[in-house]
Amino acid sequence: INVKVDELKLTPVTALAAEEIREREWSNVITAHANSRDVRMWNTVQGALNTKPLSPKLETSGAVTVVDIDTNRIVREFKHSSGVTDMCYSPDGKTILVSTLDNSVRLWDLVTARLLDCFKTHNMITSLSLSKEQLVTTHLNELGIYVWSNKTMYENVELKPISDDSEPRLVEMFGAHPSEENMEVEDEGESAEEWKSLDQINEALITLSSTPKAKWTALCNLDVIKKRNKPVQPPTAPKAAPFFLTTTRELIPKFVVEEKEEEDEEKMKPVRSEESEFQRVIMLSKDAAEVLRFLEGLTPSTLDIELQSLAPDDGGTHELVECFISFLLSALQLKSYYDVVQAYLASS
Repeated sequence: INVKVDELKLTPVTALAAEEIREREWSNVITAHANSRDVRMWNTVQGALNTKPLSPKLETSGAVTVVDIDTNRIVREFKHSSGVTDMCYSPDGKTILVSTLDNSVRLWDLVTARLLDCFKTHNMITSLSLSKEQLVTTHLNELGIYVWSNKTMYENVELKPISDDSEPRLVEMFGAHPSEENMEVEDEGESAEEWKSLDQINEALITLSSTPKAKWTALCNLDVIKKRNKPVQPPTAPKAAPFFLTTTRELIPKFVVEEKEEEDEEKMKPVRSEESEFQRVIMLSKDAAEVLRFLEGLTPSTLDIELQSLAPDDGGTHELVECFISFLLSALQLKSYYDVVQAYLASS
């Protein structure tokens, strides 16, 4: 066909967008290419390129243009006073969020082509992504990612169209503008000290432990877990009946029932000849935080056995029970390790 291979190659892709809805019915991927105003459409199911690119006539700079891919015509155009840095659709496809070079963000209604809301930040937004509940943005000269909450999820907010020339309000961003007076300049040779969290922020608050939730919840449901994990016993054959049945020597004879050797209801547990480390810590330590740190290193099964061994019937003493109760009261007064202490109370 007298066409060189180099002429069929496209320029590098500068932007790409894809959509999973109805991907078998139409081209669901579009690409923008360097040094070209045409937008190419691709069909991922067939692995083919649409021969007819989108070539809308764009005459306005700093505008977001919505093009109908079937008719190749512009159906919406949202004008801005400065260049666009990023944009995204809402999950329902009814609104468009646009960020511009003047540090502003505008929310447009796609159906009515009216402005619904706008605000301004200290630093220019370089990228944004919108979900049903939250908005995520990145900003120029900022290392962090900012997460914005959608008020319509927990408040009755009525979105009314406003003027396209409305001045966006300035929104304060946490940590975006630290004052120069509070900024400490460190010498190049000195390294910053590692910051450590406080054990207790305020006396009126409670502090949870760093123990995994599965560990202290297993302590409360240890009997259920053991019963669930107990192996299934294979079926046993019934005991053969005796050939002769003995009777009692009475006026009215009765069959004699053989008494089975049953174990005592209260099984005797082996009594420890020496105190365990757990019992020594409970008896000797006066610091509730130290005892909590020791208990945090025990497994749920080991801790359950240790708690049962405190009772006098299981080898413990009344003094051990009193010491453990005193420890629980002191731990509650500390208001730390609160979730773990509640698990100890539920299992003891």
